[in-house]
Amino acid sequence: MFNTEKIPEKAIIYGVFYGLAFILMAMGLYFSPSNAHLFEGYLGFIKHPCLIDFDGLQQAGHFGTAFFNAGVQLIVVLLVYKWTNTEISCVQIAAAMMIVGFSFYGKDLANVWWPVIGVFAHTIMLKQPLKTCTALAWFSTALSPVFSSVAFNKDVLVPGSPVAILSGAVMGILCGVI
Repeated sequence: MFNTEKIPEKAIIYGVFYGLAFILMAMGLYFSPSNAHLFEGYLGFIKHPCLIDFDGLQQAGHFGTAFFNAGVQLIVVLLVYKWTNTEISCVQIAAAMMIVGFSFYGKDLANVWWPVIGVFAHTIMLKQPLKTCTALAWFSTALSPVFSSVAFNKDVLVPGSPVAILSGAVMGILCGVI
């Protein structure tokens, strides 16, 4: 039916994933009462301490925020893959899908970067190309709620203060390096 011989496999994979990301973001817009509610909810999602009982579908205010977050996270993963020139394989697909799944439970734009930076810093110290560790970097984000727990938990430091955010960032980077 379709002649896919002329389309590189990499382009098909990126097209499918970008399509999924935009579908998730469109679902976020659909489930959101308004754009203002969506972005207000998203800001609340980012500032949540992400403790073990966090469920983005229930606690973010509405379904829209969680779906929008999942789409944004998938786009971020794809951009990092593109930036590092990573060859897409089954491991990278698994890492991307893990990010999407756990975006409903606390992974957001504020906390995923710190373990990724830690893994990239470790890779640079070993003088290896970044493309060799992108899947590992995204798998390391299993520990990304450490940042949110330190930066926005009222029981640790003053939530959102510069000291709390810096402490959370250091903890997240250490998690990635280790």
